[in-house]
Parts: sequence; structure tokens; C-alpha cells
Amino acid sequence: GETAAPAAPAAGDTTAPVAPEAGDTSAPAAPAAGNTSAPAAPAAGTDPAVAAAETLRALGIVTGDDRGLRLQDRITRAEIVTILVRASGLAYLEPLNREVYSFPDVAGHWSRGFVAVARSQGYIAGRGDGRFYPDAEVTHAEAVTLVVRLAGIEVTETDWPHNYFRAAEAAGILPMDLDLAAAPNQPALRGTVFRLVDAAMRVARDESGRNLYQRHHDAEAPTITLTAPTGPVEAAGAGDTVTVEGTVRENRRLARLEVAGIPVPVGQDGHFRVNVPVPADGEPIAVVATDAAGNVARVEIPVAAGPRPAAAIEIEVEGTLELTVGESREVPVQVLDDRGQPIPDAALTGEVVGGIGTFDPETRTFTATRSGSGYLELRSGEVTARVPVQVVSPVARLEITPAEATVARLTETSVTFRAYDDDGRLVAVEPEWTLEPQSGAVFDNGVFVAWRPGVYTLTARALGTEAKATFRVYGEPARLELRGPDELVASEGAEVMFTAVVVDERGTPVLSHSEPITLAVAGNRPGIAVEPIG
Repeated sequence: GETAAPAAPAAGDTTAPVAPEAGDTSAPAAPAAGNTSAPAAPAAGTDPAVAAAETLRALGIVTGDDRGLRLQDRITRAEIVTILVRASGLAYLEPLNREVYSFPDVAGHWSRGFVAVARSQGYIAGRGDGRFYPDAEVTHAEAVTLVVRLAGIEVTETDWPHNYFRAAEAAGILPMDLDLAAAPNQPALRGTVFRLVDAAMRVARDESGRNLYQRHHDAEAPTITLTAPTGPVEAAGAGDTVTVEGTVRENRRLARLEVAGIPVPVGQDGHFRVNVPVPADGEPIAVVATDAAGNVARVEIPVAAGPRPAAAIEIEVEGTLELTVGESREVPVQVLDDRGQPIPDAALTGEVVGGIGTFDPETRTFTATRSGSGYLELRSGEVTARVPVQVVSPVARLEITPAEATVARLTETSVTFRAYDDDGRLVAVEPEWTLEPQSGAVFDNGVFVAWRPGVYTLTARALGTEAKATFRVYGEPARLELRGPDELVASEGAEVMFTAVVVDERGTPVLSHSEPITLAVAGNRPGIAVEPIG
């Protein structure tokens, strides 16, 4: 029940309560026989109170009278209770409850049956004095309390009416443009109440997902019948349109019709006709009708997507396309549409600039015919792309200079690479270098550096041919070696050559050693002399 009572009407208030609507105690008449079209939806920009009122009237929840819906008039407690009972689908119980006692001040009142039904459903409990005051004006606080109960929202807090305002706001029932909580005791307008009831009917849903409109008033979706197009639509290119025509039938009220996401006006006879773009991506054209209760009907028009125009050519070559004379190679290329998707079997032409080869667009193969540089330009429609091409003669021989060398550890040594064809002419190619062991490096500028002593094999490869060079890398001086005959047997006057060499731990001569070496003959050997010769 209501946990707090708003102020009673002021003493001396001579304003007469709003008279009940004519016929307000019964459901509206059914549509006339043969009426198969729905009232048109409100135009864009329609007052939300008008839109809510039209929905409630179309579904028989409000009826109006000869003065219309009177959206700016205040609403009485009897009137809002009548609306809630009808919204709940319980209007059929009203005649059965006219003689049921509910409150002492509603006996003989036109709303007594609705009040009795509303009390039995827990919507109302009267004011603190046990009376209902059917002709008193409804306040914002009372209206929000009733629609929250209509929506079946449980409220556990007890600080009325703020607890109900919070619950209504959390559920999405309160209009965003009206600050009703700021004036809880101000009389509510009929248009405001219609908006609150309409919102509550839409947010409250049962286990199957139906809202209160669908559950109690209209569970049938509109019927869409298309007369054009009569089959799938073909999309030939950007900017294509198609005329969509047909009828939509709705027993109560059509809220909106959209074709391809575009709002479409519907005539009183349910007829519609609109020109819409054809989706170039093959997505179907959706015709969607939604009625006032939120029931949705959808019909899809198939679209046979035609080829989209080329937007880009993607050549999957990093840098320059390199070939040798006589070599043929397929060029990896894709023609893409404006979505970045490949276009199968896209028309493609190619021009070789520089006279260095030919291009076959069918197989997308480039054939190198002579050495030189140029580029390949590809075209599809209005789109072009190009890739640089370098054609070299076949390599017959590679040469590394020096082919052998002894160098110090961590010393930079320049290495020269040359490639020659069968006629001995230089061929401009870049080699691929490898080094064993990998305790050194060959840089792009042709410099070799070893980090540790040892014997290194430097290999250059280009176009199926390779060349090798050997580098002996020495470390720090470790010992002195005397190289010559192990035993000396010689006649008088004979000369025998000995060599004194400073070597590292691996026995590699340390060429950088520059200190003098002294040689002597051990013991007393007259007639034997040692003389340096270099």
C-alpha cells in the first residue's frame, strides 16, 4: 500500500475534478470489420506524450472523449487506477467488481469496479484515513508509485516517495526531460502519466521476454507483403538502388517501418514504396515493421553481390623484384576492393618500363629478357601500382679478395666481392654472406672482424654460385718456434736456414710481433756461426 499520503486538497478548493471520460468504464470498441490497416506512426519529432497516448489508445488502455486526450489536464486518482487496470489486462473483471466493497467513498462512483480490482491486485491501499478520494488529483509521487507497481518492480526501501523515484529511474521509466522527483506533491498531467505508463509497459517483461503490451494486449507481429522486387537483387556497383514496395498490416497501430535501416512512411491503406541503396557486400535488404506493442516482423530481400570496383593493388614484394636474365617468376599480387577484400579474377594489365622483360597478366608472370633496371606497373580499372625490377646476367664466377689472409683478432679487414658472367663482365648482385665459425662477422660494407683466434671460412653466395675465402686469425703472442731441420748434418761451409716465429696458443704466427729475436748456439762449437739474414 501507499506508505505515505500526499497532502489532501486544500480547503475551499472549488476546482471541480475532471469528469470521467465517456465510456471510460469499458474497453474501446474493436476495429471495424475489414479494417486491415494500422494507424500511421507519429511523425518524427512528435511530442513523446502524444506518441505514448496514441499507443495507449490504439491498444485500448485509454479512450479519450469528445475533448480528446487532454494531455495538459490534471488526472484524478480514479482515472489513473482505471488506466492501470486496463494496462494489466484486467478490464474484464471490472463489471464483476462493481458491487465489491473497497473504500467507503467510492460506493456509487463510476470507478468503483476499477478501484476494487486495483485494490485486489495490490496497486492501491487508500490514504491513512481509510478513504480513496477518487476525484482527488494524482501527484507525481502517487503516479510514479503506481507505475512502479504496474511494472512489478520490488521496492524494499521505506523512504517514500524517494524509494519509488529511485526504482523508476533505475528501470528507465522516468522521462529524462522531466524532473518529477523535484516536485513530488505537484499534480500530475495526463500526458506525463501516459508517458510513465507507456514506459512501464515496455520495461516490464516476463520469463519469455514479452513486455506487458505483448502479454496483455497484442502478441501478433505485423504482416509484411512485398510486391517489389519479386526476387533477388543484383548489385552491379556502387550507387545502385532498388525500389522496395509492398504493404504492412497491423491490427492495432504500426509504430515504425524501416527498409535497409531507413524510416519509411506508410499510407492509411498500409502501402509503402521507397528507393534504397543496394548493399554492394551482398548483405540482404531488411524490411522491418514494429507495432506499438513492440512486436517485430522482418522480411529480407536477398542480394546477389556483383563485383566491387578495384580500390587498391597490393604487390607482395619487399623492396625490389630481382631476377636473372631468362628467369620467369610469378608476381604475388592481389586486387582489393574498398573494404580491403580480394576481388577474385579481377582484370589486370601490366607494363614493363625499361625494356628488361615482359609480363603475362593471365598467369601474372614476369619474364626477364635482358639485364638492367626498371619497374613493373600494374593496372586494374582506375587503380595502379608499381614495383622496381632489377635484372642481372647469370653469374658464372664469384671472387673474394683476399682469398687467404692472416689477420689479428679484432682487426677490421676489408673484403671485396665481385661476380662475373660467362663473358667475364661484372654482374651487379648482392651476395649472401656466411661465416664459420660464427665467432666473427661480415658487415654490409664488406668488413670482416673476428672476435677470437682461429681459422675462419668466409662464403659468399649469389644466384646459385658461391666463393670461399680463408682467414687465419691470431691472438696474443704465446711462444717462440724455431722452424728448420730437426738434425743438422752438413759439410764445411754449408748454410742451413732456420726461421724463428712468434706464435699464439694455436700455433698461428703473430704477424704483429715486432720485437727483436736473438739466436745463439748453445755450448762450445767452434766453426759454427749464426747470422741473421732478414
